[in-house]
Amino acid sequence: MSHHLRELEPEQALSVALAEIDGGTTQQLHANDTHKLNFQRGFKFSSQDAREQIVTHAAQRLRALHESQKHLEGPIWLVAAGLSHEKDWDTSLVFLRSLLSVSQDADFYKEVAMAMLHLSDVELTDHKGKTPIGQTILVLVTEFGLMVAENSGKSGLDPQGAARVVEYITTSLLARSNVNNNAIRVSLLHYLSKCPLNTNTSSQLNRVISRFGQSFLDDMLNAFFEQKRRGTAAFFFLADHLSTFFTAAPALAEMSHSVLRHYMLKHPDEFPSFMASYSDWVSRERLTLSITANHLALLIKAAADVSQKQLAENLCAVLQKHLKLFGEVSKELLDDELQKVEGILLGNKQSKNMIIEDILASLQTLRPDAKKQARLVPLAKLKKIKENVKPAKVGTKPTPLESMLSLAS
Repeated sequence: MSHHLRELEPEQALSVALAEIDGGTTQQLHANDTHKLNFQRGFKFSSQDAREQIVTHAAQRLRALHESQKHLEGPIWLVAAGLSHEKDWDTSLVFLRSLLSVSQDADFYKEVAMAMLHLSDVELTDHKGKTPIGQTILVLVTEFGLMVAENSGKSGLDPQGAARVVEYITTSLLARSNVNNNAIRVSLLHYLSKCPLNTNTSSQLNRVISRFGQSFLDDMLNAFFEQKRRGTAAFFFLADHLSTFFTAAPALAEMSHSVLRHYMLKHPDEFPSFMASYSDWVSRERLTLSITANHLALLIKAAADVSQKQLAENLCAVLQKHLKLFGEVSKELLDDELQKVEGILLGNKQSKNMIIEDILASLQTLRPDAKKQARLVPLAKLKKIKENVKPAKVGTKPTPLESMLSLAS
């Protein structure tokens, strides 16, 4: 689309963009394509410093409109149009920080959030193909809510006022959870899992995962394995949020694991590399690391149950490398995790599975005193599966804005 925007000199570009911001006094401005194209042109051909000046001015304009009891939608829509067109995350952050700095009034923040959510509804239900603006606004409102939560009690922001803003954004996003739109689902999962002021995270996440978790997780894994254009964004979303699915209610965690197992059997050659990359990128919090180890063991067992020996051994190589992360903390922690993994692999079945026997033997070699503690298999069977699974090439982690525009497309 950029070739449709006639080039402007930097100073003229800045003037055009600022003029459009100052003209955005009516609620209906977001329906006018002429204003949008003018602003996008000014924004595109402005320098980075000028862009920061534009969004800082927009934040000040919004405060003035709030104080005059006028609608805020116009300037927000224009800023989102520029940010989405250029995929400019750095300037997005400047805009959100400017909103926090121009006022410490929680009522102002709530009205900004209300205007953003209204605009996202308008854009995401519009049939004219303007959804990138709506997607960008959803990123802005979720990140704005997280910033408000993080700044609660700082710089004069009343904690109770901040809590009201956070609760408003939370309930508003939850009210949209039945809408079949990936932009809303991405925003909701990200916001609920990251917001420090949210006291009902577990129940809310269980609620939304029960509503759309299976289809959404299927879409993310399908994007990674089968859609190159969305694959990178899908991988990093999973790296950040797959553990959320696995820590949900037991039935939901099992549902999530079944989706992962389906893609393991569908893509047996590529799947171990996916899990190797996931292990490299996943959070180093102990709970997340432990959950990852447990699910790797469950996947190995599933592969062995259908006699996929090479798949099971490749996943074992990933698991071995992953378990060494516990050994870096302490021998005791590694031993605890090994016991959990061994218990999962052994399961409740009495019949022997030679693939599992070999996996268990390989895991024994991770013990510092392996030669003294071959508890599950004879010493003669101790062997090591080579850790030769290369992580998948996942590229550079996209910004939240780039991620949204990719995942929701």
